[in-house]
Amino acid sequence: MLYLIVVGCGAALVHVALVRLARRAQPSFCPPAWLRVAWVALLVLVAAVAVRHSPGPPTDLIDAFGLFWVVPAVDVFVLLTAMTVLSDRGDAGHIADRRRLLLGVLTTGALGAAGFAGYRQGASAGAAPVPERSAPSQIDPLANGAVGSYTGRFGTAGDGVDSRAAIQAALNAASDVIGTDYYSYTRRRSTTVALAPGHYLISAPDEDASLVIPPGVVLDAASATLYFDYPSRPRASWCGIRVGQDGQLRLGKLYPSERVAAPDTELVYDAVRLVQTDSNSRVVGYGDSEIRGWQGAAIRGVGAWLVFVKGVSFSNNAYGYIASRTGDGTLGYAVSQPDGSSVRNHTDLRIQDCSFVNLSHGGIVGAVQGDSNRLLERDYESLSLTVGLVGCIFENIAGCALDIASAMVVSAWDCAFEEVGADGGAMVRLDNCRVVSFAGTRVNLEGRLVPGPEGETRPFPAYVFHVAATESFVIDGMRAYNSFNPALRLADAEATVSWRIGNISAAAGALSPGPMYVEDGSLAVSGQWNKGHIVLGSHHLWVDGFGALRHKNGRPLGDTDGGVVG
Repeated sequence: MLYLIVVGCGAALVHVALVRLARRAQPSFCPPAWLRVAWVALLVLVAAVAVRHSPGPPTDLIDAFGLFWVVPAVDVFVLLTAMTVLSDRGDAGHIADRRRLLLGVLTTGALGAAGFAGYRQGASAGAAPVPERSAPSQIDPLANGAVGSYTGRFGTAGDGVDSRAAIQAALNAASDVIGTDYYSYTRRRSTTVALAPGHYLISAPDEDASLVIPPGVVLDAASATLYFDYPSRPRASWCGIRVGQDGQLRLGKLYPSERVAAPDTELVYDAVRLVQTDSNSRVVGYGDSEIRGWQGAAIRGVGAWLVFVKGVSFSNNAYGYIASRTGDGTLGYAVSQPDGSSVRNHTDLRIQDCSFVNLSHGGIVGAVQGDSNRLLERDYESLSLTVGLVGCIFENIAGCALDIASAMVVSAWDCAFEEVGADGGAMVRLDNCRVVSFAGTRVNLEGRLVPGPEGETRPFPAYVFHVAATESFVIDGMRAYNSFNPALRLADAEATVSWRIGNISAAAGALSPGPMYVEDGSLAVSGQWNKGHIVLGSHHLWVDGFGALRHKNGRPLGDTDGGVVG
């Protein structure tokens, strides 16, 4: 708009000057009103067309000056034509003289403008080009040939057009990362690939994942259902969707297509993998979003940092979420670390308002090694993982709902654990964790059949919590129901001085008395001098080998240290 105003104002000044000059040359020259209106309309149209087809907005007034001469050129042509048509024959000689004068002035100005434009172009020839956006803010894969007409549904194969290449082409077009260094993704511009509502068939390529979300790109499939073929040969590097650095996935539904069976029985054929993602990587569901029916994990984070998952149902998979290191490349990804180190650990995991239902092997597992033959072996070295759960439900799982090792912090707020647990083991396994906190927890066990590794089974855990090598453990508020295993206990470990257990409410017979719990809800501890006794400030209370209650102001050095109380 500013460009048009500059050109228009300049052209108007030249027009006024030209008309005055014409009247001096031919005093009888007086165009009628209709010609004046048509004249002005023509000039406005020429100015608009010139601006519309110019290579870009001016960087200063000199650029506007170059375009400025287009409009006066038309102005002079119309003026001289009108003077010739409206003049008397006797004025023809004077008109010819003035015509040459006006054309000379116009030509001189045009040559000056062209010369200066050439100077500007030469001066800027060595300047680096300004990178332009490689893609619009939103891309529609339908324009590339994606077709949402697959006839299958969950558990039933169908027919349809393969949309993998079309969707991947849209994802590739959406990426405009500049540079090749590790942090180049931070210089990208966010672009969204939006899938229209429909049912899309996605084939499995010979290499890599079926779909790869490049750094900084958002795949919005919130209104779509995607059906994935498994690969034709065993390949641990395959998954349905691989998300790159700062990439995001908005979910509708992700299912196997049922057209191609998994090539072997390994539990590595995941729906989604977050591979070496950095800050702000998100998997977000809307409405009835779900990841269902996969021979592997619904989501596997591989060396992922700062992962946010919200509003997704994980059902009928082997696992819900697996937090993995990059390991030795078994999963097909080269390690990429800013400091060049050879291992990249999984760090912060935040999951909110998700359900983990009908999982045959486990709910959330991590951190694991991810090495050859050690895909699920615990990582006891890094202590990089933190897990935060809010409003999640774990139900019908033939294994631990949470199996967490080597975590700095594990917190679960307002979560439920129903019909879950490893036979003879625990509903929740915590090993080598620094700080653990559960608040507002609900536990239920009534012996329902759930899918297991070898078919249907009934979870029969011995403990709600298995706790080992954990420094701080807090349970604040729990309600337990249990009509299936009368021997179910709260935990399998003795409380230490940094554990706080309180506000436990259990239905009759729901929890068996043991460490940390008795039937009236009181805290139960072993009371030994070197573990599991009560500490009040600097005062220690314990029971010695003869059954006497002892007290000492300071840490006891032996079973009979301190004095007998009473």
